[in-house]
Amino acid sequence: MLFPAMGLCIQAACDPALNAEAIALYSFMSGLGQAIGVAVSGVIFQNVLKQKLDKLPAFAAVSSHYSRDATILVGVINQMPDSQDKTDLVQAYNDGLHMIWVTLLAFSAASLVLSTTVKEYSLSQEHVTQQGLVGREGRVDKEGVEV
Repeated sequence: MLFPAMGLCIQAACDPALNAEAIALYSFMSGLGQAIGVAVSGVIFQNVLKQKLDKLPAFAAVSSHYSRDATILVGVINQMPDSQDKTDLVQAYNDGLHMIWVTLLAFSAASLVLSTTVKEYSLSQEHVTQQGLVGREGRVDKEGVEV
């Protein structure tokens, strides 16, 4: 629900003649932010998991391997019999996810504070564009008259 609303807000905040450029920049920045968010979250998870596994004697030797691929670790956990090692491994995995949550919570809090600086814009604007139909003879304006 938020993505279309943000697109409209971006268009309302700029000069109507620049709506296409504004929405293109918004889409690019949104995609870039998502990619950076996934990369940062993955790095945080891997580092925390590796630190936790290095502290466990049963997993210190394989900490680099397990921290590189979380999906392999889920399979390993599922195949392990109930034991203290399994509990420790689940706790290390949980600590990695918890640190991602804390980090994203901090980013959300910072975004909440920054959102107080957002100005109010009216969504009722005239649509101004340089687009037009091109006929066989050339460009045609809104009334159908060749330009």
